[in-house]
Amino acid sequence: MREAIGGTWITGLVITFMLIFVAFLAIAINYTKAFQMKNDVITVIEEREGLTHEAISLINNFLKKNHYNAQRSCTIGEGSYGSTNLDSNTVESVTSGKKYYYCVEKINTSTGKEKERKITYNVTLFLSFTLPVLGDFSGFYINGQTIQIPFSSDGLIAKRI
Repeated sequence: MREAIGGTWITGLVITFMLIFVAFLAIAINYTKAFQMKNDVITVIEEREGLTHEAISLINNFLKKNHYNAQRSCTIGEGSYGSTNLDSNTVESVTSGKKYYYCVEKINTSTGKEKERKITYNVTLFLSFTLPVLGDFSGFYINGQTIQIPFSSDGLIAKRI
């Protein structure tokens, strides 16, 4: 009888550690996927030399094709944009109380001595995953920044910084 109780306890311990290991793998795989998607979004903005309408269309189609569905609120500020609908191929200025698929913040990085103003874009994507026993987790985000882009090539119709 003593061996049966000890075997049950060890089996429960092994199952618990297996669940922890599987949860860790799920988090690592989803984080890697979101990190790669963030890099691809940054690449699109850099190749199109700003957050143009073409870049927004490519980003939204890319995220939709890869079944990206995480939403969260963005940091509110001047030059902050987010997408509430991946089908519309548009972004809007960030407001409180709304959830966005991704956020892009336009930052003026030029000094007063330069003839041409330079802009960088801070891109934020969100990480969301569901574990069978533990439930839904969506509190993580991934940030990245583009290289400096000349201000004159920015095609987004919005208030300039």
